[in-house]
Amino acid sequence: MTRHILLIASLSALVAGLSLPAAAPAQESVATVAAATDSAAIQPITVDGSTLIGQLAYDPATSTLYVQMTFSTDWYGYAGVPAEEYAAFLAAESKGAFFNTHIRNHYPEQRWEP
Repeated sequence: MTRHILLIASLSALVAGLSLPAAAPAQESVATVAAATDSAAIQPITVDGSTLIGQLAYDPATSTLYVQMTFSTDWYGYAGVPAEEYAAFLAAESKGAFFNTHIRNHYPEQRWEP
């Protein structure tokens, strides 16, 4: 429950344009997202307890959601994802089920390679 509150607070700060310190993910992952978005300010969030989703990042300036699966080091970008959809994704009990129902095949996907 505390993790959900922290994630929602982090999302609120992102949407409001504030910068909060984030948990330090693997440097390769940060570099991958930064290269994909040309923005070093976007910090991935590690998703605990999901068998499908490993990390998430969101760029509110471009409404792009970045997803890294647990089984790969590759990142996928989904264009046109509203901030409210990202907030619902963060709050979802099952990130994999939410992804499969609301994101995959609903938004244009582009694969990002390290």
